[in-house]
Amino acid sequence: MRPTKGSIKQLLIIRNGVIMHMRTRASFLAVATLTMPLALSFPASAAPTSCPSSGQGNGGVKCTTLTNGILATMASGKTFAEVGYYRTGGGNLTAKLGAEKGGKNFWSGNINMNNTPFHYGSMLTVSSGCGSVIGKMLADGSTYTTPPKSSC
Repeated sequence: MRPTKGSIKQLLIIRNGVIMHMRTRASFLAVATLTMPLALSFPASAAPTSCPSSGQGNGGVKCTTLTNGILATMASGKTFAEVGYYRTGGGNLTAKLGAEKGGKNFWSGNINMNNTPFHYGSMLTVSSGCGSVIGKMLADGSTYTTPPKSSC
C-alpha cells in the first residue's frame, strides 16, 4: 500500500500484534490499514501465568487469581490501561476486559475466550491524568477486579 495523507481521528500504535496506545490526531501519514479487532491476544510473555496472594506480581503487575485464570493490570499511564486475562480452563466464555479510573469504567468489546490455556488482553483509553487504575473483567453478569495500580 502506498502511504497516503489523511484526516484520521485515531492513531493506533501496535507492537507485536497488540494495540499499545491509541491517540487522537488531526492528520497523519497512513502507511498501512488496520484489519485486526480492537481486543487482541497478548504474546505469551505479556500476561502473568501465576499471581501471589498479595496481588503484587513481577514488574508492578497487579493481579487476582480466579477459578479459571489470572486477571491482571499489566500497565497503566495517564491515558491508557493494559488489562489481561490468562485463561487456564473452563467452558465457553465471552467476556469484556475493562478498567476503572476516577470512578468511570472503560470496557473492551466482547472477547471470545474459549481457547485455554491462552492470553487475552485489551489496551484501553481511560480518563486523562494521574490516579489509580483497577483492572476488570465482566463475565456472565459478574465483575472481577484487580488491586489498584498507580497510573503515574
